[in-house]
Amino acid sequence: MLTQTQTSAMPFPIMEGYIRTDQKCKYCGKMDWIVLNSGNLKFWKCPRHDFIVTRFWIGIQWQGGREKIRCDRKGEPLKYFDKADHTLGRIREELEAKTFDPNDYKKVNISEVKFENAIMRYFHRHISKKKPSYVKHFLSDTKSIYIPHFRGRDVREIRSKDIEDFHDELEKDKKKGAERKSKLLVQLKSFFKYLYKIEMLDRIPSFSPVSIVDKRRGYVLLDDFFKVLDEVPVYIHGYYITLRYLGLRTAEGSALKSKDWDWKTEMVKIRRSFSGRQLLETVKEDNPDEMPIPPELKRYVKPSINPETFTFTNTEGRPLMPDYASQIWLKAARKAGIKANLKTATRHSFCTDLREADVDADADMQRILMRHKSIESTQRYGQVSMELKKKNMAKVLSFK
Repeated sequence: MLTQTQTSAMPFPIMEGYIRTDQKCKYCGKMDWIVLNSGNLKFWKCPRHDFIVTRFWIGIQWQGGREKIRCDRKGEPLKYFDKADHTLGRIREELEAKTFDPNDYKKVNISEVKFENAIMRYFHRHISKKKPSYVKHFLSDTKSIYIPHFRGRDVREIRSKDIEDFHDELEKDKKKGAERKSKLLVQLKSFFKYLYKIEMLDRIPSFSPVSIVDKRRGYVLLDDFFKVLDEVPVYIHGYYITLRYLGLRTAEGSALKSKDWDWKTEMVKIRRSFSGRQLLETVKEDNPDEMPIPPELKRYVKPSINPETFTFTNTEGRPLMPDYASQIWLKAARKAGIKANLKTATRHSFCTDLREADVDADADMQRILMRHKSIESTQRYGQVSMELKKKNMAKVLSFK
């Protein structure tokens, strides 16, 4: 039921700011209104005709001038008096806290805040600049997982409950492992951090972590490693041994060139990598990672006159690609009766070798040699052997 509570041409300013409209009655062309109550809602209506105001603005004295606010913080127009009144209340709080910025109340193109448009814009502006392999996976995840779940949603309206629902949906998918689910949530959180950074969001919704069982990576003894090596062509031996002795990623080993090896100082520089078939110089080109060259490698790595020559090549003289080398390793490992892929037998086992050599006494040194950003990553790789457990137990028992 509508009840008339006030008749006024224009409400007078109250406290900081005031509400106005520049609409006229489309029947009589006048701008005098009565305020009607309908439950908890208020309307401005022409006293002579059935015409209700649907366009308001807020006037604010700001930095020596007057600002006209026509939208709320979401960029939506002030179509109702109650929305204008609520927005004015928020502006007054911000003025008191000295956090008010009129740029926070600008009109937003609704299509820009739709989830599918916002995440694709994020993809083109940021993700597309990363490694091609990561770009490919992110785009696939976006189109097959993120967009189908959040399609049509206003990113500003997505709350922690919505993230929980997405989390629950991932948990129901038995085909995806815990680490895969965790990465999907990390990627999504990075997207919302970007929205917060560009001030499209007031806050970032909370993300519950995915519980991941800490499964230590496998370990291949050196004796077993060389058993597999006996089953592969001789020209590829140096590549596998370099990965094992230096703990390199397969894509880094494939990208090594003659100029990276300094035999005088016995140091090798890690400054590029393959992403798919694309060769990428690392961001640390001016200050690359350096690793000491183990003496055993000298018999497998031969210097070249041409500094741009790739260290490890196939029979046609082309770079030895990681996927090709991994396939050869798997076939050879099956023949040798060893259950381990190339990464497990090289980089992961290298980390365990560090522990066996008591490098774990200095955890940060282990992280440095593995070239990880965080010690948590290093700890997931290392496998603790029975010999090392016995050694440390002996230290404990010696105190008794």
